[in-house]
Amino acid sequence: MHVVLNNFCQIYGHLFFFSSVKVKLGKPELKLSPGKVAVGDSVDLFYESKSGSVPVDYEFYHRNDSVGKGKAEKKEDAKYQVTVTSITMTGPYSCALQNEVSSKMQLSEGVVLSVMEPVADARITPGEDELSVKMENNLCLTCSVEKGTSPSFLWIYNETIANKSGLFQIQESGKLLCIESAQLHHAGTYRCQVSNQLSSNRIFSVTSNNVTISISGEFCSWQLSTLSLYGTSIPVMPY
Repeated sequence: MHVVLNNFCQIYGHLFFFSSVKVKLGKPELKLSPGKVAVGDSVDLFYESKSGSVPVDYEFYHRNDSVGKGKAEKKEDAKYQVTVTSITMTGPYSCALQNEVSSKMQLSEGVVLSVMEPVADARITPGEDELSVKMENNLCLTCSVEKGTSPSFLWIYNETIANKSGLFQIQESGKLLCIESAQLHHAGTYRCQVSNQLSSNRIFSVTSNNVTISISGEFCSWQLSTLSLYGTSIPVMPY
C-alpha cells in the first residue's frame, strides 16, 4: 500500500518524511530583449541564474532607480516589461534577487540598453516659402529637426538629389546647402529629407517644407556683346 499525505509517505507501515531543499541564489545575469530600441518601443527585462530556489523576490533598476519589482513562483515569471518613453531611458539596467535562504539581495552586472529617438519635424530656414535672390549673391539654407538621434540629411532640388549635383556647397554634415554666386539655374524648389535608422529594416524619415527660390536682378554681364547690323558685327555695351 502506497499513500502520500502532504510531506510524508507511509509504505508498509513505515513513515518517510520529505523536505524540499532550498538553494541560495547564485549571481543573476540580466537579459534585455531587445537590447536596442527606439523611443516608443517596449523592452523585456528578465534574469538568468544557474542556481537558486523559487519563489524569488526580484527588482529591476535603471541606474539607481527602481523600474519594477515583484515575487515570482517560477523563474520564468521574474520579468518586467518597460515602455521606452524618452531618450533618457538609455543606459545601464540591473536586477536584484533574493529567496528564502539568501541573506541579502543578489545583484547582477549592469547591461546597457541603447535607445534612439526617431527624427521628427524637419524644417528649412530661412522660414519663408519663397525667396528671391539677386544674381551673383550668396545664400545658405539650413535644415534642422526638432529631435532625432544621429540624423542624416539629403537635399532635393527640383526633384533631383542636390548633394550630388555639383551646383551647391553641402556643409556641416549635410545640414547646410549653400549657393555661391547665384545663377539662373539655381532657381527652383528645395526641400530636405532627414532620416535615421535603428536597424537595416527600421528606418525613420521626415521631409521638410518646400522653399522656392527665384533669381532676380541684372541677367547680362558687363562684357562686350555684339550687334549684327546688315551683316556687320558692331561691339556695344549693354544698358
